[in-house]
Amino acid sequence: QLLFAALFLLLAAPFAPAQNSSALINETLDKLVALDIPNQTIPQAIKTIADATGVRVEVAPAVYALLPWGEQTTIHAKIENQTLRGALEAITRKLGLTFELKDEYVELEPLPALARLGRRANVDELGVLDLLSRTPLDSSADHLSVKQLLTDVDAKLKAANSPFAVENRAFADNASAVQIPVSRNMTLLDAMEAIPQNTDATWYPWGNTLVVRPKVD
Repeated sequence: QLLFAALFLLLAAPFAPAQNSSALINETLDKLVALDIPNQTIPQAIKTIADATGVRVEVAPAVYALLPWGEQTTIHAKIENQTLRGALEAITRKLGLTFELKDEYVELEPLPALARLGRRANVDELGVLDLLSRTPLDSSADHLSVKQLLTDVDAKLKAANSPFAVENRAFADNASAVQIPVSRNMTLLDAMEAIPQNTDATWYPWGNTLVVRPKVD
């Protein structure tokens, strides 16, 4: 019995630090922080965040190839009386990124729409992703047809004086028949992501359009 217990402890020990690190980071993400990031490159900004919070931040391999100036893309942010989670959400949103809690660090990753772009985004394309992520869909329905969803997104972009418009290359006569699940608290970005999650079409920003096209393309 003692031998079994000793073996169990040896086997369990390597997993404990990662689990503890993840829990500690998650706890830190919900603490209020003050951050001053004055036009720093992403690597510099990451160091500023790590120095101020003790949280290690890594960048996924694909990120720099998708940003306008790669590693030299700059961040300007002054965060006060906000949680670290909220601060990271605000910072990454401006760059078309999101973040994920790993075992021992937080990783910055491209939003799916940015990853699908397949080239460096320009400033306007990052800007429309930010706009989509901040704008509520405001639908009282639990399902919308693809046609209605795209019409609503188009109208919201126009109301926000955005130069972007939806370009539908995926749905023709069936646009009214294909139904997409939606919820009241969805943003426009969430609603657009419901298309690749529930249909054979996908989308991404391109030039001054949100291109919706078949996945097989």
